[in-house]
Amino acid sequence: MPPANTTQFQNANHAEICDIVIGFDFGTSCSKVILQSPYFADRRAMLVPFGHLGHPINSHLLPTKLYYDGHGNCSLTTDLNSLCTSGIKLRLLQNPDIGESLAGFVITPRTLAIAYIALVLRHARQWFLTTQSKIYGSYRIRWHLNIGMPSPGYDDHDRRELFRSIAMDAWRFSLGVESVSLARIWCYYSGELKLNGKLDIELDAINVLPEIVAEVLGYAKSNLRENGLHVLIDIGAGTVDISGFELSHYLSSGTQNRPLMGT
Repeated sequence: MPPANTTQFQNANHAEICDIVIGFDFGTSCSKVILQSPYFADRRAMLVPFGHLGHPINSHLLPTKLYYDGHGNCSLTTDLNSLCTSGIKLRLLQNPDIGESLAGFVITPRTLAIAYIALVLRHARQWFLTTQSKIYGSYRIRWHLNIGMPSPGYDDHDRRELFRSIAMDAWRFSLGVESVSLARIWCYYSGELKLNGKLDIELDAINVLPEIVAEVLGYAKSNLRENGLHVLIDIGAGTVDISGFELSHYLSSGTQNRPLMGT
């Protein structure tokens, strides 16, 4: 799929706004993306396919691997001259800014995460603009981004700010048609590169959610929900998350559901 050179439909009349939420599950081994229009088309949700880039078992799962050449140009697929890095999420949690030099720039877990998320966002938006124009093509899209972080709650301020900063910079580097480049990202952080400060997404539309909270709320708002005490176990590639929560008739009326614990 070619790089997206816009975040809007080419033929949109821009008379009305349609909100589209990108839900980004940044996994240890694989990632997935869901797009939803929460106020339009009956809250329609779309799971983004990745085609040949996706996992052989399920094309909606994208391996959390980044390929790059000696100049830092990045891709979600390999070629004969590319290097591959994985374990991006775990390395990010250990130390985001310790890295290694390559051809005049430094590769860190932070820059790897920014490049990977930028490429996935670019793919997701382009897929949406290419395939969903019959339903949404006459609207001006107002984007929102929700990305998960591995944390039991909202009190982990430092980690939340880290993931939000990465998400904002990933959105910035996903725009345009230039190659997503580790060298450009490093130059941006070192002050050698200035980018257009204007984004086509509001800063308060970029949100970081604890992964376990997002899972609980997803179930609580689904048609499969049942009231009562629940235990949710998320077995990931590198971690296991366990949460206990209770749903009741009173809470289902619109009040937020109350997680009892999360580890």
